[in-house]
Amino acid sequence: MINRYPVTVRFILAAFLGLALVGCDKKKEEESYKQTTVKRGDLVQEVSVRGNLSSFTDAKVKNLQSTSVVVEILVEEGDRVKRGHVLARLSSSNRENLINTAKMNLEYLRRQQVGEDEIKRAEEELVFATEEYQIVPVLSSVDGFVSSRRVNEGENVNSGETLFVLRDRLIVRCDVNEADIAKVKVGQEVQVVADAYLDKKFKARVYSIANYGESQQAVINFTVKSELEQQAPELKLGMTADVDIIIERAEDVLYLPVEYVQFEAVKEEAGKGKSEEEEEKERKGVKRKSVRRRDAWRTGPGKRDYSKDPEWEKEEGIKFVLSGDEKKPERVEVETGFTNNIKVAITKGLDEGVTVYLKKKEKKKEEWK
Repeated sequence: MINRYPVTVRFILAAFLGLALVGCDKKKEEESYKQTTVKRGDLVQEVSVRGNLSSFTDAKVKNLQSTSVVVEILVEEGDRVKRGHVLARLSSSNRENLINTAKMNLEYLRRQQVGEDEIKRAEEELVFATEEYQIVPVLSSVDGFVSSRRVNEGENVNSGETLFVLRDRLIVRCDVNEADIAKVKVGQEVQVVADAYLDKKFKARVYSIANYGESQQAVINFTVKSELEQQAPELKLGMTADVDIIIERAEDVLYLPVEYVQFEAVKEEAGKGKSEEEEEKERKGVKRKSVRRRDAWRTGPGKRDYSKDPEWEKEEGIKFVLSGDEKKPERVEVETGFTNNIKVAITKGLDEGVTVYLKKKEKKKEEWK
C-alpha cells in the first residue's frame, strides 16, 4: 500500500503536534501554606449591637396647687439638682387677687381721707393676705439634672400642668435579637463607645432584661438595660453608641485563629455501640443521625472547617495543627479550650511563638516554552 503523505510532511505534522502539547497552557496545582504564630492574650465572646443613652428615671414636676403664676425660675435645662432643690416659686391666682384687692382698698381709703380706724383695718387686711397666702416653692423630687423646662416667669399655669422634667443617672438601652438573648445575663460587663467619642470606652453593667420581645421588621428583639459605672459629664441623653455585651472572657491564654486547628473525626467501629434499632435502620439503608453540623464544610477525608460550626466542640475526634518545616509541616495534636468562633484557646500541645501552617491551593499557569 502506497503512503499518501511523504516522510517530510509526516515529520512536520508530528513536530507541530508536539509543540502544541508541550506549549499550551497547563494548570498545575501546587501546594503552599499560609502561616501564623501562637499568640498570648485575652479572648472575648461578646454580643455587639447598637444602642442609645437614656435615663433610669423620668420625673415630671407638676403644679400641685390651683391655677398659679410663675413668680421666679431658679434653674435652666442641663443644670444638676439634688432632691429637695428649689426649682421655681409659684404664687396662686387667689393670693395675687387678694393682695391686689387689699392694696387697692387701702389706697382708696387714704385718698378719701377716712378715719384712722378704717385705714388701720385696711392695712391689717393687706398684711393678712400677704402672710396667709405664701409663695409656694417647687422642689426637685430626685437627684439628677433638668432635662426640660416648660414654663417661663410670669406665665399662668393650671393645676396638674408639667413645669419641669427631671432625669437621674444615665443608662444604656439596646435591643438584642432572640438568637442571642439567652447568652445575656444580669451583671455582665458592657463596653460602650458613643458615636461622639469614638476614642473612649465607657463601662457599664447589665441590670435589666425584658421578659417579653417586640417584633421589629419580622425580628423579635428584647430590650436590655445597662447602668454606667461612672456618670461621665460628656455623655448626653439620646446619644447613639456601639454596645458590646461581654458574654465570656478568657484571660492570658495561648490562642490561634480557629481555621488553623483542624479536626479529624474518630471513626466508630462497625457494630460497636449501636443499638438493635440502629442496626436495623442501617440494614434498611437508613442513615444514622449525626451531630448537628450547621454551615460546616469538608476539607478532606474525615476533616472539616469547624470555624463555621459553633457546635464543633461536641464532636469526638482529634484536633491538630500543621507545624515544623514550612515545606513539609508535620501534624501536631493539640487540645483546645474557650473559643469565640474567631479565635480558639490552645491548652496543650503548643508554646507561644510557634509557627503553624494551613494548606492552601493555588493554580499556576506555565508560560509558553
